[in-house]
Amino acid sequence: MITSGLVSISFRNIPAAELIDLAAACGLRHIEWGGDVHVPHGDLKTAAAVRERMDAKNLSCAAYGSYYRAGAPDQPDFEGIARTAVILGAPTIRVWAGNVGSDVCSPAQWETVAADLRRISAIAVSHGLSVSTEYHRGTITDTNDSAVRMLNEITVPGFHTYWQPPVDTSVEYRLAGLNAVLPRLTNVHVFQWRQDPDVLVRLPLKDGADEWRRYFEAIRRSGRDHAAMLEFIKDDSLEQLKEDAACLNEWLRG
Repeated sequence: MITSGLVSISFRNIPAAELIDLAAACGLRHIEWGGDVHVPHGDLKTAAAVRERMDAKNLSCAAYGSYYRAGAPDQPDFEGIARTAVILGAPTIRVWAGNVGSDVCSPAQWETVAADLRRISAIAVSHGLSVSTEYHRGTITDTNDSAVRMLNEITVPGFHTYWQPPVDTSVEYRLAGLNAVLPRLTNVHVFQWRQDPDVLVRLPLKDGADEWRRYFEAIRRSGRDHAAMLEFIKDDSLEQLKEDAACLNEWLRG
């Protein structure tokens, strides 16, 4: 089953309590909390308060967005990240697969990233959690081929990936990448963007109805549960969030 949610960093300026109320009012089921603003790493008191309010609103934490960059220098203590995720009730910790794109990643850098992903996956598993990489530019998950290579090379328990549509690519390319990572897929970031020459343009989610219905059709074939979470709303508008949430829930019911 695919259920709807919100990535908290879409509205970094809104306090966590208000964001919970907003997500519930929009009929969403999950929130992915960011570790940079709303629920900082190691702040177990805040994590517990956020969890309590989510429980009261029948919401769950689909993931903890740690912004940890595997293999990069000066990263936060992953044990603290894992403990925070446990308090939140998050089943998985979202991380970045390094800090360089696959086209410029040297063999040594690749192995450093992979080794760290194996290490933090073991920590996550020891806490009853998993690790999920972001499917994102500027990391080694920035192309279909490199994302698959990463998953093929890192087969340790508790290691998975997100998916989101790479901007400025065809729908067929996106579907090919989604199907390739589907066996290891946890969650999905949902947005509708257009790449103009010099800028990414955010669009209403309804503009992507045809392609998103195809993505969800593919995701359902996994036979597992996934959270599809709205991210980076057009104009950072709360009214647009309400419209996008209604649109997403309609597609997931269909």
